[in-house]
Amino acid sequence: MMLPRPKVTAADDAGPGHLAAHGMGAPPRQLPAEAQANLVIAVGAAVVGSGAQAVVPLIERQIVDNVIVHHRSPLWPWLAALVALGAIGFGAAYLRRYREAGSPSTCSTT
Repeated sequence: MMLPRPKVTAADDAGPGHLAAHGMGAPPRQLPAEAQANLVIAVGAAVVGSGAQAVVPLIERQIVDNVIVHHRSPLWPWLAALVALGAIGFGAAYLRRYREAGSPSTCSTT
């Protein structure tokens, strides 16, 4: 069963919060500057971490094909790259979780 929507007249249509006054939605909300900065850093860290994880299989393929099978290149630079990518992924995940924990959307109000 649907409830009838309240009628909105032209006089009521005054500003972005007019729908909230009639129970038809919430007004737009601006995040504080610190929360915006945390959001940008958390999303950036997530992108960097995902990029680091995406490159790992490419390096593994390089190790198997050109180091183990055909002996075309040394092993240690590729292992160093894998360790570096692991550290980058860990740092990005830690930063994302640390910054995300400070955002108001994850804080409990109860």
